[in-house]
Amino acid sequence: MLDILAQQWIDAKAAEAAANAMRKNIEDQLTSLIGIAANMVGTEKATTPGFRITVTGKITSSVDNDKLQRIAEDAGIMDELSVLFRWKPEVDKKKWDAAPERVRQILGQAITEKPARLAYKIEKVEV
Repeated sequence: MLDILAQQWIDAKAAEAAANAMRKNIEDQLTSLIGIAANMVGTEKATTPGFRITVTGKITSSVDNDKLQRIAEDAGIMDELSVLFRWKPEVDKKKWDAAPERVRQILGQAITEKPARLAYKIEKVEV
């Protein structure tokens, strides 16, 4: 039974990857056919007798926390960071586990832990 489920998992992952690639290819064709730029920002709509298609383009941002703080400190504008940015503390698990028990007990009051979804990697082994 374990072999059957492992093979079904591999098959499902392959189907998922193929479906994802197919969807992205269709989206690229729609983008071209509708005549919008791939880096468009905002909303564009197209209609056919049978479909209404809405395409939304957004900009995503990522921030190099250390670089941002160095730049702000050098420029003397550290106070602006708390106004312009949201800060998301993350636990450094290795350092957390090495911290003194007293510190973990105090700071642990602000941390909620829950189990993550199990991750699987199954590869076919040729016999």
